[in-house]
Amino acid sequence: MPLKMNNKLSTFAEGLARLGLSEKGCALALLWFQTEVEGQPEQTPALLARMMHDLSLRGVVNSSRLGAQLLADRSVMRGRQPGTVKLRLAAIPQLSSKYSVLVGSVPKPKIDDHLLPEDIVEGTRQYLQALVQQINGSYHFGFYDACAVLSRRLEECLLILAFEAAGAREAILDPKGDYVTLEKIISQVSATRHVKLARGATATLTKMKELGDTAAHHLTYVTRQRDIDEQRVPYAKVISELVHLAKLKPE
Repeated sequence: MPLKMNNKLSTFAEGLARLGLSEKGCALALLWFQTEVEGQPEQTPALLARMMHDLSLRGVVNSSRLGAQLLADRSVMRGRQPGTVKLRLAAIPQLSSKYSVLVGSVPKPKIDDHLLPEDIVEGTRQYLQALVQQINGSYHFGFYDACAVLSRRLEECLLILAFEAAGAREAILDPKGDYVTLEKIISQVSATRHVKLARGATATLTKMKELGDTAAHHLTYVTRQRDIDEQRVPYAKVISELVHLAKLKPE
């Protein structure tokens, strides 16, 4: 009797069919699916063989041969239940990087706090937390133009929130009621006392704005790591100040 297949498994199998995997490769992919998607990490080689057949990934598969192939693989170990196999914990991340996309998800990479500590906006608004993660992520993978543009965006968002928290939203609106440019917002920081930043903060804001503008609009210049590194410490300081002034965290 054929196995009952759900839509997720059928879609996953369609993706596998395009990869040209070996018999063992298909079995490992299905074992990953059962582990990570279905939450059933222990499977018998016989069941995996039937799945391959019923999903039209392979013809009739010798389950004894398949079991021997799987146990000879460093990513597989015997399960607790007799006759079962399962993936070693250390093997799952690498398999996830290959197969998560086939089930409509991508594993979240581990990103270090390269430019800003994530806890600087922890517990605040979701979009600010996402921006900090993307800033660190783009730096992590060497996408420095993206890092500069996102850093400029975060700066602008927090400046607006800081003016609003100070009850001075009107100071950064034009006659039509739209926000003025970032350059003018920074000028308002210097010209008024609505948002009180430490000495040198406006210079840092201006430098990061210019870096972001160049990354977004210059025809030939490509942002380099050292461009970001030169502003890393002062930028983190001013972002911390703005989070405080925007009153995004409880006192």
